[in-house]
Amino acid sequence: LLESEKRNENSIQEHLSRNPILFGFEYKRVIPKHRLGGEYETDYALEKYDGSCDVVELESSNLKLYTKAGNPTSHLVHAEQQILDWLDWIDKNNPYARTSLNGLYSPSGFVVIGRRDSLSELDKERLRRRNIFFSGKIKVLTYEDLLERGSDMLLRLKGDRT
Repeated sequence: LLESEKRNENSIQEHLSRNPILFGFEYKRVIPKHRLGGEYETDYALEKYDGSCDVVELESSNLKLYTKAGNPTSHLVHAEQQILDWLDWIDKNNPYARTSLNGLYSPSGFVVIGRRDSLSELDKERLRRRNIFFSGKIKVLTYEDLLERGSDMLLRLKGDRT
């Protein structure tokens, strides 16, 4: 699925909806296509066991994160902006936002985009610094990051990893 040369976020979303554990053990409910009023629709709202929520924007696995010159691509910037818009909307519409998800009052946002093997070592460092800069409010993950989460959880469940 990730090897597709065509835009594939819809296919990936269908797969993740069938396998929500890939988002992590910390989520008790994974809600695809969660509406934020009439203005926005998240790819996912992730409800944690403590009742708080995170939001996710999926992009295609074949998109690049950085240009050859080392600048973030328009796809990455656009996806981050969507998360920023959602977080702003949630902040401004807090009581209304919580009517459908009680924990939707200070979420973090995740962008899942591209493949790690498309990143140079310098781009990996740029991404690490970018994620630090956003201080956990926005985190950019590659699809390998999601796969590693799933593999790690499987190993832990089997008792092969502590």
